[in-house]
Amino acid sequence: MIVVLAGHVDHGKTALVQALTGVNTDRLEEEQRRGLTIDLGFAYAKLGGHLVGFVDVPGHHRFIQNMIAGVANQQHALLVIAADDGVMPQTREHVQILSLLGIASGTIAITKIDLVSKADLDALKSQIQSFVHGTFLQSATVLETSTTANTGIASVKERLASCAREESARNNQGCFRMAIDRAFSLTGQGTIVTGTVASGRLESGQQIWLSNLNRSARVRSLRVNDQSTSIAESGDRCGINLASVDVNQVQRGDWVCEEQGYLPVRRLLVEIEIVEDFPRPVKHWTSIHVYHATSHCEAHLGLLGGEKLTPGSKQLVEVVCATELFVKAGDRLILRDRDLQSTLGGGCVLAIPEYATKNRTENRLWV
Repeated sequence: MIVVLAGHVDHGKTALVQALTGVNTDRLEEEQRRGLTIDLGFAYAKLGGHLVGFVDVPGHHRFIQNMIAGVANQQHALLVIAADDGVMPQTREHVQILSLLGIASGTIAITKIDLVSKADLDALKSQIQSFVHGTFLQSATVLETSTTANTGIASVKERLASCAREESARNNQGCFRMAIDRAFSLTGQGTIVTGTVASGRLESGQQIWLSNLNRSARVRSLRVNDQSTSIAESGDRCGINLASVDVNQVQRGDWVCEEQGYLPVRRLLVEIEIVEDFPRPVKHWTSIHVYHATSHCEAHLGLLGGEKLTPGSKQLVEVVCATELFVKAGDRLILRDRDLQSTLGGGCVLAIPEYATKNRTENRLWV
């Protein structure tokens, strides 16, 4: 099972992962100097006989692109809320993003309980209950923790071990696809790319297609959840050792696939959901940022009817990207407003338009 942490900056996500695994996921010198998570961090631990992986994401709004890159829809969410701070802006935005990307299960950890009174803690639990109502977290287990006092850590381990035991069977149908979130080189091994497997399965020795290079490469070896293996499957945290590929030729946002089954596109037909607390109606041709798996581009939102979308509404729209994305029908996107620097909404790609006319109707699109 893979657990993705979420929550506002300085609410103790990294400290909680370290208490659970013994690993400080802030690996960058700048992160350690500033005491601030900037990029994705990874750790693993055996919990109740099950190997559980952790993806520690940044909680600062300036690094939201890195946060989204760490989320995949087969993960279990661990929402972290500091007792002395409560529900904050990135708490809300992270839960919106997790929901829009299809996360279906989660646990809530209240941290820093040693800093507040029992009355304040009870008030926070009521606030959390109201906050998560109507979301995928409304029935989530809420655990009280303190990493400094080592309180509640065993309960978190037990909860995650229970979730790992109950993890549903994975669907390995379809071609292997994985969006790259890291690329690095190891002496004696060569180029390694990592990510979360989006679909299908991969075996050591196979040929895979690299989206940015538009060519194939051989899989020298595989690691899944930080262990050597011969097979990687949907939902796994996977590291792929690529033969005859220079580390400078691959980067975050690229894809590795079983075969060249799709082409980069700029126009997408998307069923979009506008978040309920977005502060204004969304107009035709609004400038947006599009986040797809580990990639990002600027785009415009084309309405197919009417002059605006209201918060909380759902509608088919056309997303016209400034640069190409490797997208398939069924993929999920996060859309953020370029001016307000906040999440506008998200949606599912329904189709790639074959052609377009100047008429702003759904009939302009091939579905």
